[in-house]
Amino acid sequence: MDSKDIPDEKRRLTALLVFLAAYCEGIRKPLGLTMLNKLLYYIDFGHFALHQRPITQLHYTKDQYGPVPNTVADEVGELVRRGVLTARSHRYHTVGKVGMAVGTAYTKDSPILLEAFDATEMQTIVKTVEALTTMTPTQISKRSHDDYTWLHAQMHGPIPLEDAKFCDFEWLDYYADGQTEEEIERNEQLRRELEDSPEIRAIMSKIAAHYRSRPQK
Repeated sequence: MDSKDIPDEKRRLTALLVFLAAYCEGIRKPLGLTMLNKLLYYIDFGHFALHQRPITQLHYTKDQYGPVPNTVADEVGELVRRGVLTARSHRYHTVGKVGMAVGTAYTKDSPILLEAFDATEMQTIVKTVEALTTMTPTQISKRSHDDYTWLHAQMHGPIPLEDAKFCDFEWLDYYADGQTEEEIERNEQLRRELEDSPEIRAIMSKIAAHYRSRPQK
């Protein structure tokens, strides 16, 4: 993969695509376009939430199946034609369909890939990939539909990077409300304890009875 005379933006995207393909090859997990789209989205938006800059210069659109980077299919096709990536058919048993899986002959530790990113960027990339490759493409798509970024964008419209700050990226220890995972768990435990309290249930019952007794308008 000769990177000479390739603009830095394109070189970095190529390196990231190859890294993702190599990582998935290494854990024997097929990398289809749905999974690839979501990995790129969470890498860019998670890094923006932490560091106020994305890792790629891709632009994302709200699609029926979640956020989609606009030009990534063309980029993948070009790299397949150049022999940098490979493409094969794969049956995805979770959805019962045959689709494309992206691969590569490179390994995730190839120096030419790692040299494209600094240590902070690699940390975002690796943590995101490790977390999300434990999920199926369908699970990742469903998760993205709960994100503020997707919910507040118009269908087929752009998804602003700035909205990343309103999302949670727990694998990066980033939470939109500034709470840590431990604080969220403590608050959830307190909520459960309050729900189980006879005193609280009695108060809520009185409030509900009060509103039921009010004349209907």
